[in-house]
Amino acid sequence: MTSLVKFSASIPGADRIHYVNQDDIRVVLSRLPADLCCRLKAVHFNDRSRGARVLGYVNRGHREIALCALATSH
Repeated sequence: MTSLVKFSASIPGADRIHYVNQDDIRVVLSRLPADLCCRLKAVHFNDRSRGARVLGYVNRGHREIALCALATSH
């Protein structure tokens, strides 16, 4: 089920990092109902947080999610 989900990642710039990884997402997906999880096609880790105002988003078809890199807390 969750093995069909594709993952992509972009390297974040400056002082930003991804706080979750592919394994963390697989744990969350394994706990969702099967009918919800089977619709998900891809998870993208990107660097489009707009200054920490956006944590993540879904595409128009709701089949892909994106999780944004956030600034490190010093």
